[in-house]
Amino acid sequence: MIDSATSSPSVNALSGHYSKNKVKRALGYFAAGKVVTGAVSFLTLLLLLRLLTVPDYGAYVAIIALQGIVIMLSSLGLDAAADRFLPELRMMHSEALVRRAVCVAILARSVVLLLFAGIALIGWPLLSGWIGVDDGQAGYVLVGLVLFSGAFNFTGNVLEALLQQKRAQLASVSQVISRFGMYALAYGLLGRLSVDQALQIETVSYVIGLCLSVFTLVLYFRRHATGAPAAAVGTALPPLRHRVARFASLNYAARILDQAQGPHGMRVLASGLLGSIAAAAFGFVMGLTDLVQRYLPSTLLVRLIRPIFVSRYTVNQDFAQINAFARVVLKLNLLFVVPILAFVAAFGDVVVGVVGGGKYAGTEWLLLLALSISVPNAHKSVVSLVANTTERNVLQFQGGVFSLLGLTCGVLSAPLLGLYGILLSALLAAFGYNTFAVWRFRREGVPYSPDLRAGLKIGLAGCAFALLARGGVLAWSGLPGVVLGIGVGVAGFALCIRWLRVFSGPEKQMLGDLLPSRAKFVLAWI
Repeated sequence: MIDSATSSPSVNALSGHYSKNKVKRALGYFAAGKVVTGAVSFLTLLLLLRLLTVPDYGAYVAIIALQGIVIMLSSLGLDAAADRFLPELRMMHSEALVRRAVCVAILARSVVLLLFAGIALIGWPLLSGWIGVDDGQAGYVLVGLVLFSGAFNFTGNVLEALLQQKRAQLASVSQVISRFGMYALAYGLLGRLSVDQALQIETVSYVIGLCLSVFTLVLYFRRHATGAPAAAVGTALPPLRHRVARFASLNYAARILDQAQGPHGMRVLASGLLGSIAAAAFGFVMGLTDLVQRYLPSTLLVRLIRPIFVSRYTVNQDFAQINAFARVVLKLNLLFVVPILAFVAAFGDVVVGVVGGGKYAGTEWLLLLALSISVPNAHKSVVSLVANTTERNVLQFQGGVFSLLGLTCGVLSAPLLGLYGILLSALLAAFGYNTFAVWRFRREGVPYSPDLRAGLKIGLAGCAFALLARGGVLAWSGLPGVVLGIGVGVAGFALCIRWLRVFSGPEKQMLGDLLPSRAKFVLAWI
């Protein structure tokens, strides 16, 4: 059992580290940081598309995809375990125990990163042949990128799990701003970059972000250096080890299966099967899609709300409350994904032309299909959140089998359908995963129930957005028609959401408890 010297009363947990006031304060830093990083990342993408030729951008996309895969393989489930168990440790035990757990996790993550970076370097000749990159030096750059980006991402996860959003967002903003600054300087002085130079800029930006995140993490623990003696701390860790090991191993296996049809896996598949030119077009489309998914306020809210899920569930084991949170997060996901889908449906050619600088004309329907995967992925992220909170990782592992089905379909259909075959297979895999997850929850007696009716209402509002926006273009040609279409479409979407009453009264109250007072006016419209 856990030593009483390390425990704090659970009844005080929600009024302490994860109280409403602290959550609201964290939400403010979170929103500000993500707005800045999202805007700067979009500007960086614009610069990158102009600094690299189409073949070079295809090679860049493939190497970045390999970086993502190696980082995932090296995680061993530690990232997900930190997200799940650090809030629980922080609520139920002393800061000394949390500090020790963080140190052990960072040490383990660093060792594994070094091991997998070495494996990637040894296997680079084989990997470069598959993706069609004939550059021996890129292997060494890939190693540095894996090491520093993996360490940066993990320390950021730790800070967010501790609800230290101010520190986490400061490090993240520093990384993206330094990255943008180096690309802007290169654009002004050189006008063109090689793949190696672009990867070196990525690596240096991660070094800057890592240094700042480690410094802020050390500063946090120095200011909270109170707790039980070392002997008492040592007795508290063993009871958690079995839970952490089981959770991490199942989550890791599920992520490996899911990666087969994830964004990085699809990029590598496109590069290997269809060549660098097709990979460049696919990378352009997926770059915009990733940007949308990564910086949607609703999707990002999952990162902030995960500690709250864990803290609530740890105290009262009330799944009904978790289900209510999950329904709200899913609706927020759809509320932001669907208008973007409608916007691209109406103005896809304009988006592709402006963002791509004329290099990727004709990919608007590919972009629309890629963005449509965000709809089932919105639910998939919520399923993952619920499964991680309740430690039902077997579901994620079994659902990952559908990713293998999608990979098989992608390999078979790519020669015939090209990039559309890869995206359609990913869409099939995502719907298969969601169907299985809901069935498995209900079979286990878990009252998980996504609000499908609300999803349909949001979909209808999105159709109204697209039709009204397209009507504005037909009524008035050129830029004035685009502006008119956007205005009419947004107004129509907002009115439909309000008229259809997507959010219930208790759900609005739940959002009101989380939102700052200055942002609560939004609740009047939903």
